[in-house]
Amino acid sequence: MAHQEREPLLHGERATTEDDEQQPPSSEHSRRFDQLENRLQNGRFTSLEKLLFVVSICLFIVLTVFVGLYARRVYDDRGPSPPLPNPPSHDNETTPLCLTPECVLTAAEVLQDIDLTVDPCDDFYAYSCNNWQQHHTIPEGKASVGSFDSLATANKEVLRGLLSQDFASFYQLVYDETQGNLPDPEKLVDKQNFEMVKNMYDSCMDETAIDDKGAEPLLPLLRDLRDLYYGDGNPISSPNLSKSRLTRAIATLAKNGVKPLFDLFVDSDATHPENNALQVTQAGLTLPSKDYYKNDDIVEAMHDAVAETMDLVFGATKDFGWNKKRANEAATLVVEFEKKLASISDDYEDLMDPVATYNPRTLSQLSKLSPSIDWDLLISYLQPPSSPHQDSIIVTSPTYLANISLELLDKSTPEATLTYLTWRTIRSYVDALGEDLRKPSNKLQSKIQGTNAKVTQPRWETCLAQVDDSVGFLAGRLFVQQKFGGDAKDRADDFIDSIKRVFVERLPDLDWLDDTTREKAVEKVDKLISKIGYPTKTPNTMSPVSLSEYYSGLRVSRDDYFKNYLASRQFDVKKEWQKVGTETDKTQWLMNPQEVNAYYNPTINEIVFPAGILQNPFFSNAYPDYLNYGGIGVVVGHELTHGFDSMGRHYDGNGRLVEWWTNSTSADFDEKATCFVKQYSNFTMDAGNGEKIHVKGKQTLGENLADNGGLGEAYMAWKKRYDSDPQSKKYNNQRLPGLDKLTPNKLFFVNFGRVWCNKMTEERAKQRVLTDEHSPPKWRVNGAVQNSHHFAEVFQCPLGSAMNPKHKCELW
Repeated sequence: MAHQEREPLLHGERATTEDDEQQPPSSEHSRRFDQLENRLQNGRFTSLEKLLFVVSICLFIVLTVFVGLYARRVYDDRGPSPPLPNPPSHDNETTPLCLTPECVLTAAEVLQDIDLTVDPCDDFYAYSCNNWQQHHTIPEGKASVGSFDSLATANKEVLRGLLSQDFASFYQLVYDETQGNLPDPEKLVDKQNFEMVKNMYDSCMDETAIDDKGAEPLLPLLRDLRDLYYGDGNPISSPNLSKSRLTRAIATLAKNGVKPLFDLFVDSDATHPENNALQVTQAGLTLPSKDYYKNDDIVEAMHDAVAETMDLVFGATKDFGWNKKRANEAATLVVEFEKKLASISDDYEDLMDPVATYNPRTLSQLSKLSPSIDWDLLISYLQPPSSPHQDSIIVTSPTYLANISLELLDKSTPEATLTYLTWRTIRSYVDALGEDLRKPSNKLQSKIQGTNAKVTQPRWETCLAQVDDSVGFLAGRLFVQQKFGGDAKDRADDFIDSIKRVFVERLPDLDWLDDTTREKAVEKVDKLISKIGYPTKTPNTMSPVSLSEYYSGLRVSRDDYFKNYLASRQFDVKKEWQKVGTETDKTQWLMNPQEVNAYYNPTINEIVFPAGILQNPFFSNAYPDYLNYGGIGVVVGHELTHGFDSMGRHYDGNGRLVEWWTNSTSADFDEKATCFVKQYSNFTMDAGNGEKIHVKGKQTLGENLADNGGLGEAYMAWKKRYDSDPQSKKYNNQRLPGLDKLTPNKLFFVNFGRVWCNKMTEERAKQRVLTDEHSPPKWRVNGAVQNSHHFAEVFQCPLGSAMNPKHKCELW
């Protein structure tokens, strides 16, 4: 599957989707400090402002004194701590104190988040996040709020601000005297690119125009679907003719980005990663997973949403012969069809094995396996005429495709199948229609996630998400020009190199890893590609001409959002199918520069860190190293470890799916991995109505291994530098004011914990457990520190305490 070849830090390929992590208010501190810093650097303060600035700094210092007294009082109230098993090599008193404005503000933010009354050895997540949770409420209409998402919202607001002005204002903002200007031809192209992004955003923001059009923009797609399927308007009795028309209908929907029954896509061939190959995996459910179809309450809500939406779409037109009675009948057909589809779908955890899900089949074999669909016709209809003929396809689950024919299509009436395809089309495009048409689906989503259906996310957030989806690299250029510069890329490279070295240096200490496998593991790390900030080819984000060429097949207008929405989907599908039969382009990125996420791609053996995540609280040029390593350093280690987790380990240094482990070492790996499966399967979350739902240890195994490995690697890389530089002369490990009891060693872990502070509805928590390959935030933190000897030493946790159990799971 596509998702198992790309291991994002967060759920899905983008962290900021409406159905996933929700966005809290942005960090006012970040914006205020950025403005302060810019004015300082550019000498734009008046005399009065300079005086006020000095006074402010004095107040900050006074504040830290009180903060320190408070922190000391809380610690003293807790009584004496047990002796430290392995004391740090130098203590907090010898390290210089940082009194810059950002250090003062950062110290205050740390104290505002953590709860010093909690014993970190009992519950480190509570220690790191209790006060944060008290100060944050889930916004109305949202399912969660998290410190992780604050950065995503801040990034969105950067783009929102840029798109609220014209190109001349943007150009003046970005290209000041220090940067120089673009040559006239490039400036013209840059202006055209800017206007494309702005047109997409502005057309989405024009809700009045969208509402006035109602369902009319969608009707041509639905008429085409009906005519392709039924021809003269009567049900087809001939099986062969039905097969041909069903295939053409599915192909037409696929060209428009609709994925009923299955998802056809193009990606690197796992056994020949230098080439792209056609692949197919399951798809087509309305509800988040097959588990939800066993919940009568949710299924009833889905029925109502389908009926209401279809009635709104077809009720205003006469050529579909619609009436109120048909709405209920159609919804019943859709629900029953999807129940059957859910019953034959694989569980998520069964799709986590890259070997079991790699099943090449010729089109002839596929036609015998799933005869209800003309696979040769389907492929020929979708691929460009100039592409070489494709005779094979990689199948994630042959059993699923077989049951599509035997258990679903062969046992469903033509009317039921068409009604399902019609609903999938409406579902895929309803977000581009007016508010009234969106309400039923929003109500269903609110039911699933436990939110207030009467409150929706701000329109500007919705429209920026669409900008990301349709012209993400163009928007990425705007973001990078505004927010990513200085030596951020060089410093990130430095973090990556230090963590890679630690990973390799530790390999000889792993007695379960034999020499042959260890040698190939070192080779894989040596061949690891790292990408930071933004793509420099296909397209080059910093080149207006390259971006223009990349999006040359897309046309965006200012006054027709639905047309833009449809065009962007067709553009994406066409661009993907142009890769059929071509060599893999290793320069391509699978995320936009502005995204707050990261990923590992095993078929290229690469780790990728967009500019969007290289910001506070993960990374800051003014941060001490222990905060940066506890933030972005753990992210780097996480993605590196994905190359050696339960899935990534099956790919060699060239990205080839091949068995490069010896049998004995492979068996030892599986035994150690089983420990993590059992450990995380014992963790639970509240799922509502007093129900406790267990984390799926097998489903989350790869991410749990990456979390544990990443934490250990980042800590060892930082500690090595810290111990070599007691006076913080080479590396910045200066102390934060007012945090005398929180040594740099402790603050490394504190920043790791703070990154995952989160609140979500019980319904959302349940959805995440059922559908996400990541553990819930609480267990991403506590699970990792439970297994960390370093954590137990730093926080003096007694053996047998909750965060220092006698038996730890260990791998990398």
